[in-house]
Amino acid sequence: IAPFTAIAFMIHAVTTGASSAEHREVLDVTLSAPVRRRHLLMGQLAGAAAILLAIALVVGALTQGAAFVFGVDLPLEKTLAGVLNLWPLGVFSGGVALLLAGLSRRPAVVGGGAAGVLAAMYLVEVLGKLSDTFATVDGISAFHYYGSAIEDGVDPGAAAILIAAGSLLAALGCALFERRDVG
Repeated sequence: IAPFTAIAFMIHAVTTGASSAEHREVLDVTLSAPVRRRHLLMGQLAGAAAILLAIALVVGALTQGAAFVFGVDLPLEKTLAGVLNLWPLGVFSGGVALLLAGLSRRPAVVGGGAAGVLAAMYLVEVLGKLSDTFATVDGISAFHYYGSAIEDGVDPGAAAILIAAGSLLAALGCALFERRDVG
């Protein structure tokens, strides 16, 4: 549940940032300040990513506390690996949403489209474990790189791929957002 919650948080944060402000017709007031559009969008993504990291650490602390109270042997490093691995997946999800925000001014398209893309990626990953045909393409799924950090630890290479891909998608979304008219 935690990966889907992190994804939903990042999609919601990006969608309510630019797309909802544009939909409510208040974005033009924000953009009247001497700030570039891409700085506004990247700032929203960075802020959401920072909040996601804080939320993940709080979830880790609560999980560790519950394990202590109930006498469960849960090593701290496993808990940290599990919650910190949510961050790269969240950054990727925010990048997908930001790309869609660069393409569309409608919050439903941005939020629903990003959720749909990530749901399709999850399906490809699950089918890749069940079918040799899908196993050849499950590398395009963000969930392929997410892994199971609580069991295997955080894979720095896979985390870097998710962060880089999310950043690239966000940069592309910012470039598209700068070139289109604001409603």
